[in-house]
Amino acid sequence: MPDAPYPLHEHMRRLTDTLVALQVQLRAPDGRALFTPGAPGRTQTQLLGPDGNVITPSNPLAVRAQQLEQAIADLLAALENGLPLKGRVLTAPPVTGVKTVTSTPAEVFAGASRLEGRSVLVIHNLHPTLRIRVGSSVVTDETGFGVEPGAVVQFRLDPHAEIPIYAVSEAGNVEVEVLEV
Repeated sequence: MPDAPYPLHEHMRRLTDTLVALQVQLRAPDGRALFTPGAPGRTQTQLLGPDGNVITPSNPLAVRAQQLEQAIADLLAALENGLPLKGRVLTAPPVTGVKTVTSTPAEVFAGASRLEGRSVLVIHNLHPTLRIRVGSSVVTDETGFGVEPGAVVQFRLDPHAEIPIYAVSEAGNVEVEVLEV
């Protein structure tokens, strides 16, 4: 986790402010309240750990609160920007195709060109005995990441970055299925 730009107690304040704004109530599996937004007239909202104690900067559960705060911030940003949430929500239909990987490194994509804004690239080696290698434009039949016969490799990509992925066969022509989302 990156270094905090402000003290831990500020993380806790921001987390509780976010949870209050969203009117979130957190409950333990046994049903007891871990967090309930402050009622009008209440001076403080408190976040309780599983032990029933208030989470403070000195409490080890404060780290989990930082992670929860980040997850909420990521969720709000994703919803605001219409981006996929951790790759689980499709925002466009996937593109699929079958390509032939040869002994010359070539960029791998499902359609006629790389899908703009793709966040996931999946490559499935269809050959029963030959490996392929994937990597940057300098991948060779001896370097890069090996993809065994019948194996699948998945890349999670920044949809705002142009990231080409290249493939090369270790010997002969190899058919691969490709999916881009």
